[in-house]
Order: sequence, then structure tokens, then C-alpha cells
Amino acid sequence: MATIDNLSTEFPIVEPETSGTGFDIISLVYCFIGIIGIFGNGVVCYIFLTDKHFKSITHRLILHQSCIDLTSSLLFLGLRVSILLTGAVGIPDGAFGNLICKAWYSATLLWGCLNTSCINLCLITLERYFGVCHPILHHRRGTIRLVTIAMIMAWVVGYLSEACWGWMTHWNENGACLFAWINDAHRIYMGIELFFIEFVIPLTIIVYCYIKIWQAVKVAPMTTNTLGVARSKVNGRVRWNIIRMLFVVAVVYFICWIPNVFGVSLWFLTFNQYWVVQGPLHEFTVTMAFINMCVNPIIYAAKYDEFQRACLEKLCCKKAGQVQEISTVQSAMSDIDSHAI
Repeated sequence: MATIDNLSTEFPIVEPETSGTGFDIISLVYCFIGIIGIFGNGVVCYIFLTDKHFKSITHRLILHQSCIDLTSSLLFLGLRVSILLTGAVGIPDGAFGNLICKAWYSATLLWGCLNTSCINLCLITLERYFGVCHPILHHRRGTIRLVTIAMIMAWVVGYLSEACWGWMTHWNENGACLFAWINDAHRIYMGIELFFIEFVIPLTIIVYCYIKIWQAVKVAPMTTNTLGVARSKVNGRVRWNIIRMLFVVAVVYFICWIPNVFGVSLWFLTFNQYWVVQGPLHEFTVTMAFINMCVNPIIYAAKYDEFQRACLEKLCCKKAGQVQEISTVQSAMSDIDSHAI
């Protein structure tokens, strides 16, 4: 592997990662997105952690998604504020300064967390797929231990996929965080990796799973027992509510991320010929991508009956009788296996 000392002059050291300090419109927009993400995801985490009804595997994965987005929002806001205040200069010398540059100012910590968010979204989709299409297997194998391992692996894979970015292309020199590619092959690899990890693989998993879920629910047999029919209708309503909500979350994810994934992949693969980093179009796609950190709580509030009920009870101090209609749906949930909705 090439080091900073033997980098080819064909790939020169570029300007520091930031263009200086000062507040501009885009910086204010970024800070606003970070604050909204912290508040929204913080509320979701509070609701899920304090409401006893949110205890199924699906709920745990949704809580994990909100924890990831909360962490991303904190990292995003902290990074923007530190760049605005310091311009990524004045970094201490030595190993600690290199660590700050490679992990923090390269945004490796932030982008690794965003990769984890994408992987966890796939986990949620797969969990719903097995819960609906393979309920017996889901009941037998879908344990809390297995899901916990999957969530840990999401973090591991998310950060490993980002290691080739910050750790290999950034370094501290004279107090400034600098960036340069090792060679053409490294740059092309990063472009391909980004395109597949953040677009092709998630899109394939999510589209396949939701097609199968729709087919399975469409042909699901109905019971002839009167009590069973009523119960089946309520359970079906609950099931479809969460499936529709999670489907909207997935669609919004791709709407937010597709412009940036295509743009940055183009920058990696075409060597700056067709995409200008830090240009207006790039800043727009980055803004779209980071909006995804704070939009999920809005989707939960608009589409998720259980979450609406919990918000009314926890945040608005409503009594049970005041939210009876939504609570009816929740009471049906308690009859469903805690491993699947």
C-alpha cells in the first residue's frame, strides 16, 4: 500500500478538506438538519424505550434505526460546527492529529454510521419478509440474540466499508487535514463499492422482499370462525399498517440517497470530469441525503398507528380513553407473537 511519502506526483495533494470558516446558507441548512435529526430521533428513542408495547423484534429494529439516525445527526452537527469553527486546521501533530483527520475531518465516523443505517434498513425489510412469508421459520429462529448479532454486524460492516476512504486517503500535515487518492484503482474501487453498498444491494433486497410480502399477504387464507374473522381483520390492519409505514421509509431512503450516490460514484469513476465536489448540485444532493436522517420520525408520526398512540400518551399526557381508537389496534398487537407483528 502506498504511503504519504511515496504518493505519485500524478495524484497530488489537494487543498485541505474544508474551504475555511464562516457561516453561509448551506452551513446553516446543515446545522438545522442536524438539530431536527437529534430532536426527532431522540423523541422516537424515548417513546420506544418507555412504552411497554414496543417489545417485538420489529420494534427493536426500528428503535435501532432511530438510534443510528440519532448518532448520525449528532456526528453530522458536531462535524459541521467543528469545521465552521476551525476550518479543519490547527490539528495537533503526531498520531493523535492523524487520528482526528482520518476519523473525524474525513467524515469516516459519519459516513460509516450512514452505511450502518442503510444496512439496518435492509435488516428491517428482511425481518418483515421472514415474518410474513416464512412465519414458522421466523418464530423458531427469530430470536433476540440473533437480531442483536445482526445489529452489531451492521455496525461492523458499515464502518469496514468506509475504512478505505478516511484511513487511506487523508492525513494531517502541518496542522491541516489533507486528501489525495493513492492511485486510479483505489478510486475506481471506492466508486464501485459506494454504488453497490448504498444502492444496488439495498435496492435488490428491498424490492424483492416487498414484492414477496405483497404476494404473501394478498393470498393469505381467511378463517371461517366469527371471532377468528374479526381478530384476523384487526391483526391484518396492524400488519399492513407497519408494512406500509416501513415501505414508505424505504422509498424515502432511495429518494434521498439516489442523487448523491449517482453523483459521488460519477466523481469517483470519471475523475472529476462530470461531477464537481462542493459545487451547487453536489451540495444539493448531500442535503437530500442528510435529510434522510431526520425524516423517519415524521413518517412514523404520519403513518404508524402504534407510534401515534404512544406519542399521544407520552408527550400529550392523554389518558387511555382519549386514544381509544388507536389503542384498539394496540390491544390486538398484544395477541400477536412477540417475535412477529
